[in-house]
Amino acid sequence: MSLCMVAAVHAFAQSKKQVAITIDDVPFTQWSDATPLQVKKAANEKLLQVFTAGKVPVTLFINEITLQGTEEKARIDVLAKWLENPLVTAGNHGYQHANFNTTSVDDFQQEVVKGEVITRQLLSRFKKPLKYFRFPYNATGKDSVSRFALEAFLKSKGYISTPFTIESQDYSFASRYQSELDKGATQAAEQTGRDYVAYTLKTFAYFEKVTQEQYGRPIAQIYLCHDNQLNADYMPLLLAELTKAGYDFKSLDEVMRDPVYQSTSCYTGPYGFSWLYRWEKDLKRRREMMMGQPEMDTPIEPKKN
Repeated sequence: MSLCMVAAVHAFAQSKKQVAITIDDVPFTQWSDATPLQVKKAANEKLLQVFTAGKVPVTLFINEITLQGTEEKARIDVLAKWLENPLVTAGNHGYQHANFNTTSVDDFQQEVVKGEVITRQLLSRFKKPLKYFRFPYNATGKDSVSRFALEAFLKSKGYISTPFTIESQDYSFASRYQSELDKGATQAAEQTGRDYVAYTLKTFAYFEKVTQEQYGRPIAQIYLCHDNQLNADYMPLLLAELTKAGYDFKSLDEVMRDPVYQSTSCYTGPYGFSWLYRWEKDLKRRREMMMGQPEMDTPIEPKKN
């Protein structure tokens, strides 16, 4: 580590664990087209209220294709409610959630441009910038040539490509949760919600262990989750448990100041895994880290009083 990096790490020294909450697929990508707009609207409003009540900063990554349709004004109003909130930062997630690994560079550049039109109009109204981009599926390029080409394009547009360090497959839990709700299996749905929170806490603990081993300190983490009914219903419990675990919730701007985010990604390929793995040059060590990550089916030990 260079002397400059060492100095930056010391300057960033933190007394508590920190995490930025980021939400992908806003506002409606996770829902079926058949789901009534009122249901999706209510879930978004509920989730926004959770962050507002807890004064928790959050960054959204938006797919504008979900704003189109016969209810366009009502759909845009849902996004506007998010963006006018001072706790909320906006990010571009591509127009239609296209996978860059299976899309040409030229076509994906159009996904970026087309995905910012309505968002920029709303942000102009609220005097906010649009500077973050996150690749759908965290697919940052099938090879180094396409990856570097898109990175240069994003930089020319003023975007910061946004990584994440922790995710807990909430989309898998959400699919099961929604299916159980649709069938009226409320007890099963409640168990799935509790399982999601428990697994997420276990995943946080694992990645904190990894960061201590890799960097000898807690880093400021970035948690990736999705805009869905599961998080609308169980985000209050998750935030409460993360608070008990010693986390302070910070904005993405603040967290990205951690010098670890200046690290170079050593991975190009089809998988959308954590940047804590991508920053590891040694393939053997990377595999060991990935093999140690808790599986969804791993039994969750009961909490001890």
